Amino acid sequence: MIDKEGIHSRNVILFSLIVVFYFVQVFINILIEGIASVFPPVILFLIFGSILLLFIIKKINPELTMYTIVIFTYLYFFFLLTDSPYLVNYLFMWLGLPVSAVYQNYRAVMLAGIGSLLLTFYAFFSFRNEIFPNVASGDFVFFLIFGLFLMGFLLLFIKVTLFLWKKKEESSSKLNNVLQQTDIITWSYDRSTDLLSLSNRLPNMPELSDTLEISGKQMVGNYIHSEDIDILKRTFFEIEKGEAHTAEYRIVNSKGEIIWLQCRGVSFINEKERKAKIEGILIDVTKQKQMEEHIKKLAYYDSLTGAANRYKLKQRFESLQKLGRTLAIIFIDMNAFKQVNDTYGHDAGDRLLKKVSKRIQEEMAETDLLCRMGGDEFVILLSNVDDAKVSAAIARIQSALIGPFEVAGVPILVSASVGRSTIMKADQANLDRMLQQADAEMYLGKGRR
Repeated sequence: MIDKEGIHSRNVILFSLIVVFYFVQVFINILIEGIASVFPPVILFLIFGSILLLFIIKKINPELTMYTIVIFTYLYFFFLLTDSPYLVNYLFMWLGLPVSAVYQNYRAVMLAGIGSLLLTFYAFFSFRNEIFPNVASGDFVFFLIFGLFLMGFLLLFIKVTLFLWKKKEESSSKLNNVLQQTDIITWSYDRSTDLLSLSNRLPNMPELSDTLEISGKQMVGNYIHSEDIDILKRTFFEIEKGEAHTAEYRIVNSKGEIIWLQCRGVSFINEKERKAKIEGILIDVTKQKQMEEHIKKLAYYDSLTGAANRYKLKQRFESLQKLGRTLAIIFIDMNAFKQVNDTYGHDAGDRLLKKVSKRIQEEMAETDLLCRMGGDEFVILLSNVDDAKVSAAIARIQSALIGPFEVAGVPILVSASVGRSTIMKADQANLDRMLQQADAEMYLGKGRR
């Protein structure tokens, strides 16, 4: 069923049509018969028209206004036929019945149907010679059958329309529920207006909570992650070529939080064969990305210290080899770490390893990689270095580890033995041999202590 706002909008349309029709009819009658012949309908129109206009402007009971408009229409045609009993006016009267169907309301159509039949009866038996000069009195039954048939057809049409409308709303409601449950947003981009329209609000974007429309330039300039702008541009370029395309990119809210979106889109070809619109869906994949990052951390990083593990070390080593970088390994082993575990417990030992790892990383270059080999052993992979840089790195690390570490309120003094490998060119570097070399040198240093 049409809601009150829908009925009100139709009231406005029908009242406007009545006003236009009335003034056209008045103008024609004035030209043909003079102003005196149309004066009584003018009075009627002004009285009832003013009342209807007030109801419409104030939105007073739209459904009651609907019935009033239908009654007013046929009351107007009654005076029109009485004043000007012409066939054309009678035919115009019958337009009121199909026009009433725009309300999609059974009662409105039945009211219009009854009005049409009553005015047909009135016109046929009061002005038959003027309106139907060549029609026999017994033919009235055909007018009656026609009116009943038209009214029945319109009622059936409304029933079918409402049924299809209800099915469409149910399907749309189900689809919206599914989309909301799965964090899916449908979108449409109109290149001619640079307007991006969304079916729902973007996740975790309070700054866009009041709108479902935003310009493309504003979206790219204010919210798309700077590193992903080129990805988005390439995606739209592929879509505009007529190819369905999928890409993932990040948006950033006012709090600096990152939301990952998966964008799928296709170009929409209009009647003029111009790809003016692009439509698709957005899927919030932030949780999946966070899960992937978590799994990646478990696979490549030590869960205790956050340093890389052996797999990550091997991956980075091979990657740097392909780039042709010079490589070096520093091997670090904590001295007397077993005594810390025995004295303060393994929990204190774990806390100490975290602090040691943090201090070492603070002394490393951004391009270096810290790896925990197990227990109290750490390895640093350095690239693009010479002997002086490696020696300086070792000195910084040893100096950083001299100071006491406070664990559970207790200051703990530790030291470390450090060994290094020879600096190797990419095509000559071998990770296992370099680890063995650095490990051997570290043990030589430990033996000299």
